[in-house]
Amino acid sequence: MSKKSRLVFDLANSLSSRAILQNMEKFPSSHEKPPAGPPPLPEPVPVPPPLPERPEMPETESSRQSRNIVRESKWARLAADKDIQEGLGALARTAANAGISLADLMPAGIGEIGSWGADALKWTNWILRGLGLIEKNIDLTPSVSKMTATGSEAFEFISLGLMPSHAIETLLQLKREDLPKIRKMIVRIKKILAEEQADYLNNKREIDDAMEAFNNHDDHE
Repeated sequence: MSKKSRLVFDLANSLSSRAILQNMEKFPSSHEKPPAGPPPLPEPVPVPPPLPERPEMPETESSRQSRNIVRESKWARLAADKDIQEGLGALARTAANAGISLADLMPAGIGEIGSWGADALKWTNWILRGLGLIEKNIDLTPSVSKMTATGSEAFEFISLGLMPSHAIETLLQLKREDLPKIRKMIVRIKKILAEEQADYLNNKREIDDAMEAFNNHDDHE
């Protein structure tokens, strides 16, 4: 190799080595540890100012009248509901049977009057309905058979009147019919009240405007 060629070769190697060193300084090795210290905190998000509270509007006469109309509609719907009617009947029947069962605890045969009277009413109801003389069921324990009701009175003689035999009929009636109807009634009442409240809130403005227009019409006359 000539001297001139050697100088050119050495110069090329020198320039190549310098370029490699510059690239290494520009892109640090992956083995180098990151600088110590906590990561920078994110910038705080600005919180919007709270909205001003809306002043409560005084209740007008139209609002009171519309609320009374909705209340009357609500009670009318509750009274007309079949499930609620049956639930109220079951509740009244349960109260009557519980009273007879408590009275049946009285000694000396006094408490048996109510129990035997309920059994007599069951047989009378069966005869009158069979003859077509009445349509409404006046039996206090319609879910208990006549033989079960009459046969339970045998416990009165066995226990010398200490055991309230009508409690057997009361519990059977409550479990088979009355308690499910009472629960269903409660569910229906909650549902109707919620629907009426939601309907009133959704149409409150229209109802109030209608009442105000009606009142203004009366005032002009």
